[in-house]
Amino acid sequence: MKGISLHIGINQVKYGTFPGSFPRLNGAEEDAASMYQLALDNGFQANEPILGNDATRDAVTKAISKIANELPEGGLFLLTYSGHGGQIKNPNNDPKEPYFQTWCLYDGNLVDKTLYGLWAKFKKDTRILVVSDSCYSGSVVQLMQQYCRQFYLARKLQEHFRTEANPVNESSATDTLATVIACVILFAGCQDDQKSKDSDPATGSPNSRFTTALLGVWNHGKFVGNHKQFLTAIQGSFSGDSLQIPNYFVTGTENEKFFNQKPFTIN
Repeated sequence: MKGISLHIGINQVKYGTFPGSFPRLNGAEEDAASMYQLALDNGFQANEPILGNDATRDAVTKAISKIANELPEGGLFLLTYSGHGGQIKNPNNDPKEPYFQTWCLYDGNLVDKTLYGLWAKFKKDTRILVVSDSCYSGSVVQLMQQYCRQFYLARKLQEHFRTEANPVNESSATDTLATVIACVILFAGCQDDQKSKDSDPATGSPNSRFTTALLGVWNHGKFVGNHKQFLTAIQGSFSGDSLQIPNYFVTGTENEKFFNQKPFTIN
């Protein structure tokens, strides 16, 4: 079996790319570096993290497409993202789905539907594990449900970004969804309309709260259990905090063997 990973972290988006004020983050690029090290420790062919102004839409989509071409059937792709997230109006004015969820890359939105199209490039029985810590990230692997990320240090998109931002040349946002024959598992930082926190200097951790919890539960590979149990254990780290509850989400073609594996396991 083969495992390939890609890690994206963006503390600051390009000035003027998005409407409103985008506060600089503290932990996003640290999150990418930490997840890169986790991937190396677990035998992944880990690509160097794509950080800051290198994390453009073109760079990210090309990197994922390249991995889809390289990864054989049954292989594992680990994709992690930490940064701002948002919503854009559906240009089709669909009342059932008024907004698309996005990752806010350095130079513009990467729409959830575009990501779903990228999953469709992966071969049969490919396993994809996405770790997404951003606003509205709970649906970024598929077009449904909404999740929110907010931060200790003002990591919140302005409300008018949600209502006024346009697709920023994401023509694929209106394309027909492709068939995904891979299985995709998402670990998201929070539930619908909740807040997910950035790094907090008071804790001494350089990572966001979600990544800090994930790394703590993983405990250098000592965790025992499957993907769902892993996310449940992470949720336990948020006990007593009703404002942030991490989420587990699945899309694509079901793969019970993948579901029941220990996370980050290539073979």
